[in-house]
Amino acid sequence: MGITPGLDLDGQVSDGSDAASCHMLDFVSADGTPGIDNQFATILPVVEAIPSVDLAADFRDAIASGEILLLIEVETRSGGEVALSFFTGRVPGGGAPLLDGDDLLAANQIFDLTPLSLGTTGDRVASTSFACAVLATVLAGAVDLPLPWPASDAPTPTPEPATIRGASLRFDASADGLTHGLIAGRLGLQDLARAITGMPSGSFIDDPTSSGVGDLDPDAFGVCQSISVALIFDAIPAIAGAPARERGR
Repeated sequence: MGITPGLDLDGQVSDGSDAASCHMLDFVSADGTPGIDNQFATILPVVEAIPSVDLAADFRDAIASGEILLLIEVETRSGGEVALSFFTGRVPGGGAPLLDGDDLLAANQIFDLTPLSLGTTGDRVASTSFACAVLATVLAGAVDLPLPWPASDAPTPTPEPATIRGASLRFDASADGLTHGLIAGRLGLQDLARAITGMPSGSFIDDPTSSGVGDLDPDAFGVCQSISVALIFDAIPAIAGAPARERGR
């Protein structure tokens, strides 16, 4: 078992012998927690070996350009309950967000809410709630989280929507906001194939569900249709604006 960030998504410690995880080994977290599901970590070296692909740089560039902005709204309710809602954001009027001296997102900006994170009635499509004390490590979920994914074969990455299903979030919560965050969930292999382009012929992207890289959601033939994935994030305070479609976009 290797060490990687992530969460236990299927409630079991897979040793490679169970069909439910398509005989994939689970990982261990840095603090020794077993049963960590993050098979995306095993294919990441293959993806990043492609000359045209640099996912870390693509995500940084897409965030800096305003193409990928994930907003988490935190609402404190009576009885100590905390409600979270998830949106994808956009700079009002379009364009790039403000960056600080380290080329990271500057705090306290206004971001409009994109149609991707709103239903047909304008309601949020991803939300959850939990009991929380101030200064606590929180595990919240599971929700379906639409997330733009940078397409790495373009000169300027163009986000391709992909949904992380059954997404759970772990982060440190305090009166100052959220820090040390992690999103873990399942990503459909067909969604992944559409999102990551520029893969060479013969790679797992050519026929992702038959490639043996999936570890979740086996079909009737025992072939896993999804792969576990984990994304690490940090957060800054921001202000939620109007739904972007109300501004004519």
